[in-house]
Amino acid sequence: MDPNTVMGPVARQDLLDNIIRQINESKDQGARVLRGGNVIDKLLLEPTVLVDTNPSMTCFREEIFGPVISLFKYTTEEEVI
Repeated sequence: MDPNTVMGPVARQDLLDNIIRQINESKDQGARVLRGGNVIDKLLLEPTVLVDTNPSMTCFREEIFGPVISLFKYTTEEEVI
């Protein structure tokens, strides 16, 4: 990640709490944090990359309104459409 990129904080504590819940639930379900995932200031969450994910996980079923991306493996085009 480019250290010159500036990112702002999450708008409110309840929103940050929900993002952290979604990350933690996904981890409990088998996802792995490849990068980030830490709160580095009051409402500032590091950009986060989740891997080893699948459609049964929270990170797939719920939209995460924060700096989080979930990477999914697929074998056919039909799986992602």
